[in-house]
Amino acid sequence: ANDTDYAEIYTQKAGEVSTAIKDKFYQMSGPDTFDNGGQSALAMGLSTNILNDDQQARVAAKLHDRLSVNGSDSGKLTVGIHGVKQLFFMLTKFGYGQQAIDLIKSTEYPSYGFMVTSSLEPATTNLWELWNAPTEGPGMDSRNHHMFASVGAFLYHLAGLPSVMEEGLLGTHDKPIRFRVTGCCGGIAKSCVKTKIAKGPIKFCFDARDQQNRMEGNVTLPAGVVGVVRFPLVFPTPTRVRITDGKN
Repeated sequence: ANDTDYAEIYTQKAGEVSTAIKDKFYQMSGPDTFDNGGQSALAMGLSTNILNDDQQARVAAKLHDRLSVNGSDSGKLTVGIHGVKQLFFMLTKFGYGQQAIDLIKSTEYPSYGFMVTSSLEPATTNLWELWNAPTEGPGMDSRNHHMFASVGAFLYHLAGLPSVMEEGLLGTHDKPIRFRVTGCCGGIAKSCVKTKIAKGPIKFCFDARDQQNRMEGNVTLPAGVVGVVRFPLVFPTPTRVRITDGKN
């Protein structure tokens, strides 16, 4: 800990690796692309955070256009296990949160909704290992697999519970459970999420549809569990905060 020599060495190394990745893969298959320009390549390229703001915005727009109904992928997912982990986060981060939600809710093949609504082998509380599971053979084709389960972490983030994938739901004074009104990236204006931890159920609901005048966040925690609620105060106007406990 606090080894400044190693910190300097690895900071330099990180810069060299970032430059090498950018030189190799950025604009490899055309303007504002990564690698082959596919959904996974664009999303994973954005997640590296090695581009400047203008470059990031252009790559994100390329990803958005590709996934649009009239885009080259016709609004259909072509990602695998690594690409899907970044896709929804990156769309939301760069202002295309509704597109991310629409893709998750879609029931057209291939999609999560198709797994659930399929008349062949519908998923219930599980996920398929492959987008096209019912038409594949018996090898590496589970119907209860975590292959595409990273969408769950995204939904928790989007609903304002980023702790679920970061420091965990410990709820201690040094590692409180973090809640955020408007979710991880300002992606939605109203949400409600609940889950269970060892000490009991937790619940977080927020309403930020009228951010300029009013935002509301409601948290339910078991006794002894510590939480922190963050509000994105984006307007330079006087702000009044009212905190209530229970029905008071």
